Amino acid sequence: MWLLKDLTLIDGKEAMQDYPKFDMHFEHVYSWEAFSTAAKYAFTRCIRKMSKIHYRRDIEFVNFDNDYLSDAGLFQVSEDTMLALKLCIQILNCACLLGCL
Repeated sequence: MWLLKDLTLIDGKEAMQDYPKFDMHFEHVYSWEAFSTAAKYAFTRCIRKMSKIHYRRDIEFVNFDNDYLSDAGLFQVSEDTMLALKLCIQILNCACLLGCL
């Protein structure tokens, strides 16, 4: 068991490789392994957001790809995927309407 307020740093170990292991720094350093690299980034995004909401501070992240880590990044799966799907549907609708004319 650990407290979010005690977490000072998360080390992703390998930013440019598919590597699900990472270290969480409290008073001691604890090594973790996620199911996948995507799961590691989802977990760290969640930790970052909870820390900002509840403690109004950002945890230090090292050895992470910032495009995947940021809240407003291109690769935020849930919101970005839905936006892409909506745009594709709108384009398909426009193409169908133009084909009917």
